Amino acid sequence: MEQTLDVNEIVEIKQLPEIYQQLDKVNELIVEKTKNIDETLKELSKLSDEEQEEKKQEIKKYRTYLNSMKSELENKRKEIKKAIQKPYDEFENIYKDKALNVLDEGINKLSSVISDIEQKQLQKKYDELTLFFNEYQTFYHIENLVSFADLPIKINLSTSLESLKKQIKEFCEKISNDMIAISSEEFSNEILFEYKDNGFDYTKAKITVINKHEMLEKIKKEQEELKSKVSEEQMVIENVATLCSAPIEIQEELEEDEEIIEASFTIRTTRDKILRLIDYLKEMEIDYE
Repeated sequence: MEQTLDVNEIVEIKQLPEIYQQLDKVNELIVEKTKNIDETLKELSKLSDEEQEEKKQEIKKYRTYLNSMKSELENKRKEIKKAIQKPYDEFENIYKDKALNVLDEGINKLSSVISDIEQKQLQKKYDELTLFFNEYQTFYHIENLVSFADLPIKINLSTSLESLKKQIKEFCEKISNDMIAISSEEFSNEILFEYKDNGFDYTKAKITVINKHEMLEKIKKEQEELKSKVSEEQMVIENVATLCSAPIEIQEELEEDEEIIEASFTIRTTRDKILRLIDYLKEMEIDYE
């Protein structure tokens, strides 16, 4: 007949030190010694400075007395704890040696055997899934694009082979479909590079590349506009310089009721000021060549 274990028969607690009723007595004494503290503090606020100083000395003595009582009680508590703790410590040492350590040794041996078996089972599953992936990798011609480590699956003993193979098949089909879509894109090489870099997200890769090209096109357009504007300004400056390089000549022409004056002169100043002069001439509606 198999022997069973009744833990209630192993150790019986015979007796604990009788301290609780003694603590009740201690509590009564402490309450008696501290009951007048609040009343003393209330009276203190009514005393003069000199009387408070005198009362303070009494309070200090009172505090010293209570601290002494506390110290004695704490020492006794530690003594009791040590007395109680000693037999328990002795029991715990024997318990570990005779029971716990022996059980742990057996449990550890069994756990090691279970771990070895599960590791072999896991490796067998890993090898089978690797072979399965390689076949689909070749079938979809994605050998140079993805590896087994790229698979979004978690291999463990609880997940069935059928479920993991289904995930592998769906992943390979997705990659293949994405490759077909990417090959028809305008910036296919750039999208493919981004696709591999971002974890095989086709939509995100496409948007990223398109946004990049739109930004580059915008920058190119802004640069061309700036170049055209600078070229126009330079042409105007050159025209003004040519206009201003001739000697001063003043001609007067009469047109109906308004006098028109033509003048030529030379200007020496900065480029910025010449541009401001051109703006002024335009603002005043003055013709110049």
